[in-house]
Amino acid sequence: MSGQPKAKPRYNKSTDSWNVFVEVNGKDVPVGTTVGELLDKRLFETTKFNSKQDAIDWISNSPFELKEEK
Repeated sequence: MSGQPKAKPRYNKSTDSWNVFVEVNGKDVPVGTTVGELLDKRLFETTKFNSKQDAIDWISNSPFELKEEK
């Protein structure tokens, strides 16, 4: 991937929240946190935002220097 990684907010109907997805090797991967392990598999929780603007603000202020994809 060249340049800044691309990120985009996406609405999640099932949780009524917004998530951020980052393009990694041509695939969209959700932003989240490792919350534990089970049978040597990491458990991952997707980060939820209350509004689209909150998700965009996270992208803009991310320490990973992401570029918002529109």
